[in-house]
Amino acid sequence: MLNPEEIESDFSRGILTKKEAIEKLIILLEHDRNDEIRLECIKALEGFKLDDKNLSRKVFKSLEHCLLSDVNVILRKKAAKIILTKFSDQAEKTISWILQNENREICKLIAYLSIKYNYKFFNQLKEELIENEHISYIYEGVNPNDSFVLWLLETLDGIKLRKVDLHDDVPCVVAGYSSESYYKIHDNGYVFGLYLTDYADGAGGLPIIPTQLSELNHLREIYLRSYHLKTIPDFIRKKRNVKILKNSYPDLSS
Repeated sequence: MLNPEEIESDFSRGILTKKEAIEKLIILLEHDRNDEIRLECIKALEGFKLDDKNLSRKVFKSLEHCLLSDVNVILRKKAAKIILTKFSDQAEKTISWILQNENREICKLIAYLSIKYNYKFFNQLKEELIENEHISYIYEGVNPNDSFVLWLLETLDGIKLRKVDLHDDVPCVVAGYSSESYYKIHDNGYVFGLYLTDYADGAGGLPIIPTQLSELNHLREIYLRSYHLKTIPDFIRKKRNVKILKNSYPDLSS
């Protein structure tokens, strides 16, 4: 059996037709036990221009199977990226199924890739999560749209948000450091405050402050303490009614 590099070489030299090359790559992807070879197959498939509908469908189904069933997260991530960027017309049902049935890690992957590559699916992700009330169970008492923003923060940044009563002190603000992040809500269910920190571990937390945070229209105060943020994002500074707490990370410029 040829390896992916040999298949690509034989195609470029005219020894294999596009159909033959793609079919051989699909066979390797679905049956080879070496994950490095399978990843190279996915990368090779990404490079083909799929102007034949039947061939396009074959590639999509193979990548879809990888995304839904594979145990290798790297392979699933690569398959998801190609599906979102090259097969958006075929992917809606697949993404919908993932959001309703998959675990947090794959939902996180879809959220990240949707924001980066195909915003159409980000909107679908938001609608699916709000419609099936998945996030309502996670953030009890929070407005659905605000719940989605909280979910997005947790999902993209790998943090765990804990609820604090509206009139209580927030541990990370009082102590000046904490391994945990918090939120408060108004009596009407809208988010009042966000208190975000990655101080304790100094790695991996708060790599992204998603712009969707600007959709928290009732947000009144925010606390950011992060080794990864060098400046306060513009969309936060432009929210006139939001108080940026003074004892946020000392090197964070406003």
